[in-house]
Amino acid sequence: MLAVPLPSQILAAAIRLTSFLLAGVIGMGSAQAQGWTHVEGEARAVLPRPAPATGFASAALACEGQSWTLILAPAEQADPSPLEGVMTLLVGTRRFEAEARGVEASLAIGVPYAAIEPLRSANRLVIEKSDATELVRFPLAGSRRAITAAEALCSPRELPSANRIELTSHSAYLQLARELRREDIADFRLSTSSEPAIRAGMLEWAPERRVLFAELCGSSWYYGSSGCSIVGFVAEPGKDAAGPQAWRLAYESEGAHLYSDPDRSSGGWPDLLAYPLRRGDPLRYRWTGDAYQVTRDMPMPSPLSASSDNDGVVGGLRR
Repeated sequence: MLAVPLPSQILAAAIRLTSFLLAGVIGMGSAQAQGWTHVEGEARAVLPRPAPATGFASAALACEGQSWTLILAPAEQADPSPLEGVMTLLVGTRRFEAEARGVEASLAIGVPYAAIEPLRSANRLVIEKSDATELVRFPLAGSRRAITAAEALCSPRELPSANRIELTSHSAYLQLARELRREDIADFRLSTSSEPAIRAGMLEWAPERRVLFAELCGSSWYYGSSGCSIVGFVAEPGKDAAGPQAWRLAYESEGAHLYSDPDRSSGGWPDLLAYPLRRGDPLRYRWTGDAYQVTRDMPMPSPLSASSDNDGVVGGLRR
């Protein structure tokens, strides 16, 4: 399971949550000891008090921008930097990698969205350090109600404005995209007796480095929870790019908000970032020399840098 990075906006939320913990807003009575509790009016859940031997006095799980952060506040002022790095969250029998970073005097852990449902239903959470030794553990009694209440109040995801790959229904490449996905369209028509909506966009850095994205949207029963499917094609060198025979598959995902990241690249091909249309963690795709694949290396620069050109190309995207 990929470790969830802590971009700057999540770190800002972690700082606010740290202040919340250290100020003693969390109740110190029996409610905290018995199980998880929801902080009324906030997208936060308070965990039971950790055992004194762990060195932590309190903990809370917060959601902001559809991203989840677990904050561990120390019993005494201490430097959390020795604990920074990738940790493992053991939720019941499942394991999730998570990035930990010191935020002021506390430890902030980015919780993968895939771990949220297990956190509601399992009976314990164990956090292991990178050397596989146990850092702290918590019972999960009351977690379903507390997490569900916090999630209902979580703020919407704030998407970057720079380097977004705009897919439109009036793209100059729409007909080519339709031809490239002709079989997919036919399969959808046969299964649903309807036509999918199609959008397209070209991401271009040089004649030999460009990706044509073709999105089909329709039934969530057919395409999954997002209701969409995005496929990217790259042109074969030396072939006529005006026809579908010149293009081959190089990217595939469910529906997502797509971005390029010109600050990180491989072989001259910038990374791609895919933010889910609904809930979930963003994914980073990296060029492998033949296609784009999800990478475990997921640092998320924030904000994504913008192109300074004024030639109709926005972050490498030619509309």
